[in-house]
Amino acid sequence: MDYLLLPLREGRTEEDLHDLLLKVAEDGQDQPPMAGYPVEVAPNLRDTLAFLEGFPLEAPDSPSLWVRLYAAFSDEGDQALLVGEGLARRRADLPPGKWGESVPAPRGRASWGLIGMAVPGWVLLFDESLEYPVQEPLNERVRTAFLPLDAQDGALFGPSQDTRIVQGTLLRALFEALPDREDDESL
Repeated sequence: MDYLLLPLREGRTEEDLHDLLLKVAEDGQDQPPMAGYPVEVAPNLRDTLAFLEGFPLEAPDSPSLWVRLYAAFSDEGDQALLVGEGLARRRADLPPGKWGESVPAPRGRASWGLIGMAVPGWVLLFDESLEYPVQEPLNERVRTAFLPLDAQDGALFGPSQDTRIVQGTLLRALFEALPDREDDESL
């Protein structure tokens, strides 16, 4: 697992975090994802299928494309932490920072909090106010998925957690958040 520690600029923290997720999501995107399905899908499932469509299938031993973004806020300065397997291979495309192979301690008494995740073509954010997963275009190359996950569940995704465990836990959370099937003949 690779870790990239970055300072966040005072007064621009939100923009810096947004830019980091967008940079990872746009990395490796040659063209926007294609929309459409070979079978008719009920409207309440379309967002979920589009969300899942963005995740590339990989060989079990290949590094994951997922990158997690954490932040720590303290009086001594705000920091961001990018975490991912094979992240160091993207070094040329990422902002300069301090690289490591273990979770660095944040400044002061702060702790790392999960902000979001990114994979080429997608940014995943958590919104506990949502009842169901939803997605929307961020720009012509990247879509944003919002998963209803509260802070307590998000604590399961600490920076030292293995990426594949995080993926499995997220997939279960996505399935649990799906609405019940409606009695609709178009399914």
